[in-house]
Amino acid sequence: MRTCNRLVATISLALSSFLIAGCQTSSAAMDFTLVQALPDIDITDVGAKGDSPGDTEEFYAPLTRDGKPAGHVSGVLMIEAMPNNVTGVAGAEERLTLLNFDLPDGLIMVGGQALYPVGEQTMRPQAPSVRPVIGGTKAYIGARGELTTTKQSDQTYLHEFHLIDVETR
Repeated sequence: MRTCNRLVATISLALSSFLIAGCQTSSAAMDFTLVQALPDIDITDVGAKGDSPGDTEEFYAPLTRDGKPAGHVSGVLMIEAMPNNVTGVAGAEERLTLLNFDLPDGLIMVGGQALYPVGEQTMRPQAPSVRPVIGGTKAYIGARGELTTTKQSDQTYLHEFHLIDVETR
């Protein structure tokens, strides 16, 4: 009887290990760049007239990858702090950001903050902003990493993704 119990336990353990191994995923790093056109922006002015904490911007813009259409980016930015308040940077305000990159093979979410010139709707040219990737869907499930965004002199935005934990199945 003991031999039978051990045999059943051994077979059960081996079968469980096989099933678990077959369901496991692995992680992979992924780097790529997207180019964004100048966005369409809608502004909601709350509180004091003009730029003030709580004001929000919603935006939408098409994306390209290697010169071909690659989806779109949409997002919400909210003024969080004004110059010399928290930012310590003269002429810059801190904006809390939430960005959704809707790509053909999934969605990538980015959060964080960035500095913007007071009174401007877009970033300063050639002043990169680094924000965390906070998740994704489909091909980007489990994505973590960072996004570096730079406004180019031609008014486009360069989005450089460095993902470190994309699940591959």
